[in-house]
Amino acid sequence: MKKIILIALLLIIAGIGYTGEKYLYDNLSRNNDRIAVETKNEISGGHRTIVIDEKSVKNVGTLYLPFTTLGMWDYDPAKNNPVPDYLKLTADGKMVKMVGFMYPLETADKIKVFCLLRSAQTCCYGPRPQYNQYVLIQMKDAVALERNNPVMITGVFHIEPRPADGYIYRIDGHTLTSISNELSKDELPTPAAQARYDALNEFNISDIENYLYSNKDKDISNIVPNEEKSLMKYVDSELKIQGYYVGTLSETAGVILIGKYFWDGCCQGVAPNITNAVPVKIAAGQKLPKLWDSQVTYAAKCFFNKDNSSWNKKGILYFENAVRIK
Repeated sequence: MKKIILIALLLIIAGIGYTGEKYLYDNLSRNNDRIAVETKNEISGGHRTIVIDEKSVKNVGTLYLPFTTLGMWDYDPAKNNPVPDYLKLTADGKMVKMVGFMYPLETADKIKVFCLLRSAQTCCYGPRPQYNQYVLIQMKDAVALERNNPVMITGVFHIEPRPADGYIYRIDGHTLTSISNELSKDELPTPAAQARYDALNEFNISDIENYLYSNKDKDISNIVPNEEKSLMKYVDSELKIQGYYVGTLSETAGVILIGKYFWDGCCQGVAPNITNAVPVKIAAGQKLPKLWDSQVTYAAKCFFNKDNSSWNKKGILYFENAVRIK
């Protein structure tokens, strides 16, 4: 495996420059925090970094080894500085749990060898991690590659400074658990409410896209959507809306954006705009989606924005009192 890890990690060294896209929805971000991950404001070449909020990991039983502890050994191959005694005595050869993001070193859906990193980039590539920012994982049995969510690894931790092979920490992995996007019990609707939500008509974002396309030659001030039945049939009705969670318009007001197309917030997918995404205000007591959530489903009431001068910022249709159902 010599050099493989080092070469693989070189693939995530330099960020691809990104000048940014002008959103029709202003102030779009995905900087809301939830348990297990947080968004750093450190931006390199247009890239945000998602990292594990290690203070949020609790009740894991076996010794929990955070990346912050591993980072206290600032290893320098040129100096070959020794590992601190406290780290060696506390963790070396011990059964531990660690939480991070998978970076595959094999090309398969199920893999045994990968790197566990504290940080994951929201798009493209990020700066090369330091030796103390990742751990080589060698699983006993092949596991499914988790591309989006953080995972929890249980295994025996080893301190093995091998810079020529690209690592200084290694874990013999016993088990891997994905930190699921599934709603927790306190977030799930009651069975009666779920049955009512399931019976709701579904909002089709494509109706906005199709309508605006059919009026593409008109000035926006001359478009009169309240005469368009394909849109107005939704107004003042509680509907089921599902799509991609593509950003947060306001954390304090609890307004998110749900789109027809995937968008990573930077470079991959289709950027949200008036034609393919709608603002959704979360009901009081509801939590914002997790930062790594991709597709979401809500039940919410639909409204028509009568001020066409604000459509580019607030949308033609918008939703309020949204309750997460998936």
